[in-house]
Formats: sequence, structure tokens, C-alpha cells
Amino acid sequence: MRKPKKTYSVVVDRMEPKGVSAIDKNAKRWSFRGAAIGDSVVIRGKGKSKAYIVSHEQKSPDAILPKCDIFGLCGGCQFQTMSLHHQREEKEKMIRRLIGEVPGSFYPIIGDDGYYYRNKIELSFGTQCYVREDEKDKIGLTGSFLGFHPSGWFSKIIPVHHCPIATKQINQLIPIIQKQNLGPAWSTKTFAGKWRHIVFRQGEDGVLVGLLTSTDTPRKDVVSVANQLAEQECVSGVLWITTDRLSEVAIGDVKEILYGNATLTAKLNGKQLEIPHDGFFQVNNAGAQLLINAIKQAAGCGEVLVDLYCGVGAIGIALADSFTKVIGIELHALAVEQARKNAKNNNVSGQWYVGKVEEEIPKLNLPKTKTIVVDPPRVGLHPKVAAFLANETAESLIYVACNPKSLVRDREILEQGNWRLHDIWSVDLFPQTPHVEVVGKFVRKEKTHEE
Repeated sequence: MRKPKKTYSVVVDRMEPKGVSAIDKNAKRWSFRGAAIGDSVVIRGKGKSKAYIVSHEQKSPDAILPKCDIFGLCGGCQFQTMSLHHQREEKEKMIRRLIGEVPGSFYPIIGDDGYYYRNKIELSFGTQCYVREDEKDKIGLTGSFLGFHPSGWFSKIIPVHHCPIATKQINQLIPIIQKQNLGPAWSTKTFAGKWRHIVFRQGEDGVLVGLLTSTDTPRKDVVSVANQLAEQECVSGVLWITTDRLSEVAIGDVKEILYGNATLTAKLNGKQLEIPHDGFFQVNNAGAQLLINAIKQAAGCGEVLVDLYCGVGAIGIALADSFTKVIGIELHALAVEQARKNAKNNNVSGQWYVGKVEEEIPKLNLPKTKTIVVDPPRVGLHPKVAAFLANETAESLIYVACNPKSLVRDREILEQGNWRLHDIWSVDLFPQTPHVEVVGKFVRKEKTHEE
């Protein structure tokens, strides 16, 4: 029988991209989730440097009361016991530690409100309820439940009636859904059930609600829910989306528009954008504008803006007033179609191409005088894209990173070529979590020599 790994009593001392970390008595650093800076916890290793919390010994002396009733159960927020100011201090320390020195400016982290900011949440249905130990006798643990998953438990559900990081309009709608007592819920064990997910997305004109069910769910059951939602002034549309996927992912095909609009609208830097129900847009509207402000400061103005991984064209179109022309590349055809529509609606001149960035960018005869913006997924640039850009000529290259570690990795490739990371901006788009958006400005090496 394998001997259980040792436990250590530690004090959390720093934030990490996915949680926090602490040093044990042997000077080894462990990373884990579920605690705040200053907390004393007992941990047990589960890998070379990863651990999990066995028990909480003492909260930080600076701890504040969380605003959420299910804080500590839900797999989302981690830092509601830390003040927003303290969270941002620790995020800035983390970014500076990961990136190191830059020859230009390392701007202070910026952000907006810490609560009621999230414009998108996904609630899942399930047959097993997850509650605190002292509440297990108050609620049936099997049935049909709607809520969030606890960390690492896709088979269990924490019932949700209010989420303090979701927008206030979304919070008006959650109880309306809960009162319906919808079922049978989808089971990840038996792969049976009707109701799968509820997706709320808020735009400028209200909340678009996606009702995700199995394909054999009776229409009348879904219409009944849609009619309840349609009575709410804050609802802009209700979609019926169906799927028979076995995986616990809120993706499916739109079967019917049951009410209102099938798209969202968002405003960014004065530009009106239309976004498909499943299209990407930042989950924090106020934070998205702060992010655009940082990108605009980094990019400056010029002739051609090349927008890689452009999605529905948000960055390129938002910055279009500072450039003569925008060129975008995006893998998903529907997103490119929407980018072209958004450009036309905002009188923006440019071209948008469908395809993998690593395949499309070498085909384009790009001018030497240009500014490049990359906004890759969390995994960062495709190696072929990084290699291509390393020796590409441009006025500057702006890297927008939702995962700072990807920027750190890609920096090495870019700096082996024509570039030097010069300035850093950090934007707190995701308060109560360790996630932070980073904007890095790369300039040509010869330019840094001139300076």
C-alpha cells in the first residue's frame, strides 16, 4: 500500500496564475487553490510542486467577510476574503515576478469594480448536490439541481440563487429559472436527462439567455421557461439550444429563437459591436474598455493595423480611428463574417481573412510599415506564428495575454528575432480570481538602441 504523502503547515505568501503558493519548512514552494494571502493552512503534496489543502488553520489577519453565501464551495472565486486593493497589489507582484525587468515602463495595474461585473455565467444542471458538511441533513442530495460545479467535481452541483460577481440584471433572472424546478437534470454518470445548462450573457440591450437541453426535450417545456423570461424587461432574447454531447460543455446548436434577438451588442471605444450568442467578448465590460485603452496607448497610431486572432473584430475596430486600414485573421468563419459586418456598420476600412493564423499570415503581402496586435488563446501563439513574427518588420508588436505565462514563453522566441519587450500594462478583468490580463509592447531591437 502506497504511503500517504507528508502534510505541511504553511502560510500563503504569494499569488500564482491559477491560485496561490507557500513555502514549507524544507524551503520547497507548493502551489494550490482555496486560500488567500496570509492564510495558515495544512497542505499535502500531489505532485512535484502542486498540493491540495487538507485543513484551514487560521485566516489571514487582514481577512474580510466574503459577499457570497457559497464562497469556498464554488470553483470560481478564490479571493473574496481579500480586499480588492490587496488583490491587485498581489497580482501586480505576480506579473512583475513572472515577466522580470523591462527597459520601458511597467505601468501600475488598473481595474474597475470588484463585484457585479461579469456579463456571462453558465449554470449547469446535475443530479447530485454538493453542500457543506453541516448542511447535508437540510437538503436532498439527489434530484435535479442548477448551479455551479465545485472545483474538480463536474458530476456535482452547488445550487445558485445569486452570484455577486455576475451583473445585477443576470442576478434578477437566476431565481426565475430556479423557481421552475426544471428536470430531469442531465446526469454525467448515466448520460441521461433533459436539461443541461443555462447560459446568461448581458449586452448593451439586455440579457440573452440560452436554454441548453437534450435534443429530445419536449418543446412545450422549454417554451414555458422562455415565456417566463420574456416577461422580464431586462431580457433581450431567449434561445433554445440542443446537444447530445456526452461532455459537460455548454455548447450546442440553436434549434429556435424563442424570444427577441439571437445576438448581443457591446460598445467598445465608441464602436457598436454585434456578437453571436457563442462569440467571444471579454466578460467584464468596464474592464474591456480599460484593456482597449491600454492597447491603444501601446499601439499608438499608424497606417495598417494587423489584428491576429481577431474574433469578431473587436480590437481592430475599436482602434480603427488611429489607423488607415485594419487587417484581421481568425480561424472561425462565422466570427470573421461578423467582423466584416461590424466593420461595415462602423465605417471601418479593412480586410478580414478566415483560417489558421500560422497558415494565413505567410500568404499575405503585408506592408513593412504596420503595427501588429496579437490576442491569442490561453495557450499563447502557435509556434509557427511566433517564429514568423520573430523576424517580421513592424513599428511595434502588441501582445495581449490572458495567460501571463504564455507571454513569458513567447517572449523568448520573439526576442531571439527582431523584438524586445519594452512596456507592460496589467488590467484586472477578473476580480476575486487570480486571473489578470497583460498587455506587452514589443519594439524593434534597433529602435531600443536608438533610444
